[in-house]
Amino acid sequence: MNRCWSTLRLDLLLLSAALAGCSSGGRSACCEPLPAAGAAAGASVFQLDATWQDQTGANRSLRDFAGKPVVMAMVFTHCRYACPAIVADIREIGAALPPQAGDTQFVLASMDDERDSPQELARFARDRGLDPARFTLLHGNAGAVRDLAAAIALRYVKTANGEFAHSNLITLLDRSGRVACRLEGIGVDPAPLLQAAAALPKK
Repeated sequence: MNRCWSTLRLDLLLLSAALAGCSSGGRSACCEPLPAAGAAAGASVFQLDATWQDQTGANRSLRDFAGKPVVMAMVFTHCRYACPAIVADIREIGAALPPQAGDTQFVLASMDDERDSPQELARFARDRGLDPARFTLLHGNAGAVRDLAAAIALRYVKTANGEFAHSNLITLLDRSGRVACRLEGIGVDPAPLLQAAAALPKK
């Protein structure tokens, strides 16, 4: 069997296993302490040097978010179930954050580099009432998407119809861009992430 096909098949099997508990709204999730699994375990996400565009069309670097905690998820705007649910979960987290975590930033990075233009991200943000003072939505090229997904240990596969199968993760980054906590699933108890946010050192 072709080696590349074997690798892809293994990735798909692993992804299917990861999605089994969350694609139907599974609630068996956990919050994992530092370091996260992944290609750059324990490394700062802010070290990734790709250029992104936010929902206003402005060029952004992940380093722009350094110095503050970040609640991050990777989504795509054409998603009809999991991604809207992830966004709703993040909004609940934002409403429940303790006062000492009040400077937390919220970042939604699209995994759909072809369709999710800055204009599409702006529409998505408006439709869901995401406060532009708190939420930054990012569009990047395929390489930027791939590297960020690897850094936060998110698995995704583009399907034949242009959609994405993906693990459902909400990630808390500390002020240095290192993974402090990961919630996996949809509609899960955010208490571990909220506790981790409260425990992050202040500046």
